[in-house]
Amino acid sequence: MAYGFSGSFSVQQCNPLLRPIQDFARAQKSLLWLGIGLMGRKNHAMQVTKMAAPLGAIVEDLDVRTVDVSTATKLNELFCQHHVLVFPKQQLTPDDQVAFAQHWGELVPFPYGSLPGHPNIIELRNKGK
Repeated sequence: MAYGFSGSFSVQQCNPLLRPIQDFARAQKSLLWLGIGLMGRKNHAMQVTKMAAPLGAIVEDLDVRTVDVSTATKLNELFCQHHVLVFPKQQLTPDDQVAFAQHWGELVPFPYGSLPGHPNIIELRNKGK
């Protein structure tokens, strides 16, 4: 199971060549998704691997519950470069999810249903598996 959050995100200090993508992302209130899984490691140097897809990077060896301003700045740079970030092997409570999401900007309640008691979080399920 995974959760997503919705919000108005400001992509800070991105490459000017990415301006159309940034404007589109802001206009669409783009979503950032976090994979939920098992977390058994403490933070050390995060590993970033470009995905095989046209966009995206996988950020491993990072416990997003412990992200500080410096790490958030680096993640923003990665987001500007790759446009999609995947954080596997996280075990987050809804409050952890909100705390991490707030590094990206102001959260906006999702209008079509949310996790009870957490208007900024929607549950994602893959019924095919």
